This record gives sequence, structure tokens and C-alpha cells, in this order.
Amino acid sequence: MPIASSAFSDDTGCHFAEDTNGNMIILDMWKRIGDRTNSNFTVMGMPGKGKSFSVKSILLGEWMRGTRIYIIDPEREYVQMVEEEMEGEVLKVGANSKGSMINPLQIRTVSSSSKDEKNPDEEDTANLASHLKTVETFFDLYLEDITASQKALLKDMTIKAYAKYGITFESDISHLTNNDYPVMKDIYDLIEFEITKLDMKKKRGENVSTVEYNDYVQLRGLMKDIAVGGDSFIWNGETTIHSDSKVVALDTSGFAEGNEKLKKIQYFNVLTWVWEQASQNREERCIIVADEAYMMIDQRVPTALIHMRNMAKRGRKYNVSIMTISHSVVDFLAPAIKQYGQELIGTSCYKMFFGCEGQNLLELSNLYDLKEAERDFLLGAEQGYALAQFGHAPHGACELKLYFYHICRYRLTFLLFQIFQLHYLINTHQPFRSRHTHQSHCCVQDFYISIHQVPVSLHLCFDV
Repeated sequence: MPIASSAFSDDTGCHFAEDTNGNMIILDMWKRIGDRTNSNFTVMGMPGKGKSFSVKSILLGEWMRGTRIYIIDPEREYVQMVEEEMEGEVLKVGANSKGSMINPLQIRTVSSSSKDEKNPDEEDTANLASHLKTVETFFDLYLEDITASQKALLKDMTIKAYAKYGITFESDISHLTNNDYPVMKDIYDLIEFEITKLDMKKKRGENVSTVEYNDYVQLRGLMKDIAVGGDSFIWNGETTIHSDSKVVALDTSGFAEGNEKLKKIQYFNVLTWVWEQASQNREERCIIVADEAYMMIDQRVPTALIHMRNMAKRGRKYNVSIMTISHSVVDFLAPAIKQYGQELIGTSCYKMFFGCEGQNLLELSNLYDLKEAERDFLLGAEQGYALAQFGHAPHGACELKLYFYHICRYRLTFLLFQIFQLHYLINTHQPFRSRHTHQSHCCVQDFYISIHQVPVSLHLCFDV
């Protein structure tokens, strides 16, 4: 990755940054040319170096272009921007979100990387067989002390819970609604029923396996919190969240400090829901922002990270960009999950590495064979500077100091648009519209394109 780079600019897109030679970079992340085969981003670096600021600038630019955006936001980093500047919606799905539920047992689309190798055009699946793998990963994350025999019983109880709702491996689930699926208490009740049956057998003097009985009793104890106890308000219930907004932030905050397990489980649960929403329409561009993505890493349960890697690999087929944002590259290269973490990072065509040091710098240097000048750049990088790569061929370090101006320009555009709408309404007594949207109102994206995007031809309609 050479420090000095020649000017890099697409014909369309948004102002991205400047390189170290002062050349402006216009980037169209959806452009497929040469080795730019997907729209995924990896953004890493120490806190305070400019990661969030740069991502916000990219998101604002893409929002102006009409891109749909989903943000998993564990630290409420994007809430204000989404609500106040992007006309979006914030869904509270964290620890303090009673009434906002994503049912882990509701069957959702599962992305499998094996399809890429066997049949690239095959659709991702939404059926009981495929979703059971997602449910197994969920329970692996939640039930840390479960044994292999208890896990087998739990799978059997889960399948029976689906059967109670008429869902089998052959079922067509396309017509089902949120209230057509089992919830955690259904599984808990089935376990209770099995224990009751075994107790009755004992009373009748029949032989009962002590191991099986104890497994059921212990499994009931393991499932109590999520079904009827303290965690039930997070995961025991029908899916209640829904949004038609172009920009949705999923606020997963509120968990007690140090309760990393629950944070991780809900992050996984939310990500599977987001993927289903984002992959429904191949004609629409969509960005999934996975902020604090290290939460998907569990060396004991690597399948959680595998799910995310599969989404990144499949995203290009659905016009979906996965933005992986985290502090430390080391987290993704731990021995137990290195294969999947390295694939997730390597899949991204767009990478930005902000200032780093120590083991992070060493791992990054080994991963990309950095030269001494590049290592020195990252070690001494000021806020707003990053080593960037577009496609799989390096394009050098990019100066990102213009982001403040860039974000301010978007905000100024929005303010001008509101003034323009008001002025038009006062003079014509009718709302402003554009031929671009064919709607009775004009969205700020049209207005932004008309005054900022020279390559885009857009005619505004004044004769309502």
C-alpha cells in the first residue's frame, strides 16, 4: 500500500476524501469495475481516530443518493444523526426495550456461503431446516454450560415446538406472520411436560433413565431465565418491530456493564433480522452497518462469526454492502476464529485502517505485508488520517480531514431544502414535487443530487 498515490476518482458517487497528494477522491462504492467486486467496507482503528466520523460521512452521502441503510448501534453512536438529519427511525432492541421484540425462533432467511460455490444464482433459503442452524448458534451463545446430550434434547424440543404451530421441514413459511411461530416459553413448557411424564412413570414403578431425567431437569433450569425469568422480556415473544423507513438504527444498548454475553447474543439476533430485511429487494441498494463488530466474535462459538462472513460473501448478489467497524484487527485473528475473521476482513473491497499500534499494527503489517513507511504512517497517524484500499489493489493512504466540511455540506443541503420547500409552498400553495420520485412531495435526496451531483441529470418540476 504505497503512501503516495495518484488521483483516484469515479465519474459518479460522493466526495470521499483526499489522498496525501491533495487529490480529491470521488468514490462510487456500488461501481463494479476491475477488482472492485463488492461494496463491503472494513473500518478499523483505535478509538478517537475518526472511524465513526468517516462512516457517518459515507452514510450521509449514500442516504442522499437514496440508499437504504440499517445500522446496528450498540453504543447509540448514530441515533442523533438518524433521527435528526436522515429522517430515519430508531428501533430500541436493547436491554431497556420492553415491547420491542425480535423472536429468535421466527424463521428468517439464512445466508450460506456454500451456495456461492455450488450455484451462485441460487436464492438464500427460509425454511425450518436452515433456520434450525441459526437457532442452534443462538442457544450455543446463550447456554454456555449445556452438555451434548442436553443440546440434543433441546433440539428435539425445539422441533416439537414448531410442530405445535404446524411448522415442519416441508412447510411453506412464505404466508406465515409474526404470531405464527413458537416462542421460548413453548420450548420451556414442552420440557416441563417431559419431566411430568417421567415423574408419572416413576410413580407407576416404570424404569426411567436417571441420566435422561437429570438432563431434562437441568435443561429446564438453563431455559428458565429466557422463557419466564429475567431475560424473557428480550427474547420470549413474537417479533414486534417493523419499519418502512429508508434509514433504521437498531439501538442494542442498555445491557449492564460487563454483561458481554447478552450483548453478543442480541447483536447476533438483530443481525439475522437485518439481513432478512436487507436482502428482500435485489433492485435496491442497501448498507448494513455492523458497528462494534467484535461483539460477533466468540471463540467458543465460531458459527456466529461465520454467519456474518457468509452475509459479506453473499451481499453483492443482493446489492447489499456490509460495513464491518471495530477497534482491533487482533480480535478477528485469534486462532480459533482466524479463518473466518480473515475472510470477513479480506472480503471487503474497501478498507480503511486508522491509527494503530502494538499487536494490532504487527498483525496488520503481516496481513498486508506493509512497508516500513506504511507502518510509520499508521503508528503516527493523526485523527482523520487512514490507510485506505479500494478494490483488492492498493490505492494508498487517504487524508480524511475534509469530512467535517463534507458532513456540514450535507447538513447545509438539508437546511436549504427545507427553506426551498417552505418558499415554494408559500408562493404556490402546493407542496413541491420532482419528476424523479413521481410523488406528491420531494425528498431531500433529489434536492441534494440536483445541486451537488454534476454527473446526474435531474429536472425539478415546478408546474404541479
